[in-house]
Amino acid sequence: MLIKKLLLIALLLGGALWYWHERTTLSEDKILAYYDQVGEVLEARDPDGLCKLLADDYQGSDSSSFGEEQGAERQFDKTQACNATREMYARFNGADKNVSSLLNLKYSYKINNIKISPDKNTATVDVSYSLATAGNFMQIESHSIDTLIRKKGQTLLLKSQSETVVTVVNRV
Repeated sequence: MLIKKLLLIALLLGGALWYWHERTTLSEDKILAYYDQVGEVLEARDPDGLCKLLADDYQGSDSSSFGEEQGAERQFDKTQACNATREMYARFNGADKNVSSLLNLKYSYKINNIKISPDKNTATVDVSYSLATAGNFMQIESHSIDTLIRKKGQTLLLKSQSETVVTVVNRV
């Protein structure tokens, strides 16, 4: 009887350790799933869904250019990033009414490199993004160095440093 109890305790302890490990560590599969999830919320135009993928202490920077015009580097935290994303989608939705759903979004990404820390709690990801509207009316290309973390069973973006180019095609 004692052996059965010890075996049951060992199984429960092993299961708990496995569960804790899976919830708190990063893997390539979890990182790829994160970027797939980013694509889903971008294409669904869900700014709140995108905000849920950012760590509470998220910090980002972006140097963007619009066509030939080079913009200044901007720094932002989670609140600022979420507000900017909501404003962008509000503009897209307003423009969409005027151009018959031309602004359906198509997202793709390419992972250039993944470095997972030895403790598997953080990862540095070199990633390239592309976000285009239907007919490629507008194309957003971005290259980013992201820091991802695992927290409460979720993969979250802690830090990003990106360079973005926005191109708009003039249609006559």
